[in-house]
Amino acid sequence: MITILTDEVLQANLCVQTVVDYVLAHDWQPKSHPNENIRVFVGPLDDEGNPIPLILPTDDSFSDKDLRLTEAVYLLADIEARSPFDIIAAIITHTQEKQSLTRQVP
Repeated sequence: MITILTDEVLQANLCVQTVVDYVLAHDWQPKSHPNENIRVFVGPLDDEGNPIPLILPTDDSFSDKDLRLTEAVYLLADIEARSPFDIIAAIITHTQEKQSLTRQVP
């Protein structure tokens, strides 16, 4: 199933920054990490009271970017109780709204 959704991520042209913007807008917090090649965010608490981590590459140049974005979409879908396709659509909508607001600022 991840392979199928990876194709959807590719078709949607998701990039690391669009997912970062989305998670930041949904109250995920950046967390420092010694590996400079990844970005770590912590979100809501799991069943044991620990913050759920979301890990992304720092940018789109990494070969596993599409797999990591797909994993992020699945994680967000599970947490938000939505389908992965709804999450992809929400990320795209968030990006479009952000771009629209940016264009309106003089």
